[in-house]
Amino acid sequence: IAVSNYNCTDTVEKYVNVWELPVTSFVADTLQGCEPLTVSFTSTAVSVNGAVIDWNWDFGNGLTGVTSTATTTFQAGTYDVSLISTSSLGCRDTFTALDMITAWSLPVPDFKYSPRPVSIFQPIVNFTDLTDDAVAWLWDFGDDFITDVQNPEHVFNATGIYPVQLQVISSLGCINSITKNVEVVEEYTLYFPNAFTPNGDGNNDSF
Repeated sequence: IAVSNYNCTDTVEKYVNVWELPVTSFVADTLQGCEPLTVSFTSTAVSVNGAVIDWNWDFGNGLTGVTSTATTTFQAGTYDVSLISTSSLGCRDTFTALDMITAWSLPVPDFKYSPRPVSIFQPIVNFTDLTDDAVAWLWDFGDDFITDVQNPEHVFNATGIYPVQLQVISSLGCINSITKNVEVVEEYTLYFPNAFTPNGDGNNDSF
């Protein structure tokens, strides 16, 4: 309403459209697992006014995405995931799922063995598991023999280099392995006579 100096009035009426924001939401095909954990995300964002036409993901692992569905991989840790959805009318809404994804660390397998070096004349080798948080073990001695004993004893029947692998499973079900070469060597016995007979017969004539 406008009023002039002469007290004359006029009225102009205009309508303003106020559009609702889109409602941002999303789902993931898995929420936790062993690293590297690959997760696929799907936007379920909706908009009453216009359609959702733009998506901006922040996965919390340093990577982003710009499509309605996106896949990324997480290393060990817990991650917040955010999505900004934009409607065809330019309205935006943001949703963040706190601590949505948890990737568990792999176990770090290790072992030792004795004796060292391993001799073909003493081929019995004792293996000791040094892994933290392992609940299951699988040994492959590189000679077609395997065992699931935690600290096994094994006999190598020939000289050579054997790739011994230890695979472990953690309490969370994560699997990892390590391989070490075990060399089985020849052993030579030197004979020294404890007497000599210098009588010229060619046997023990000198020491």
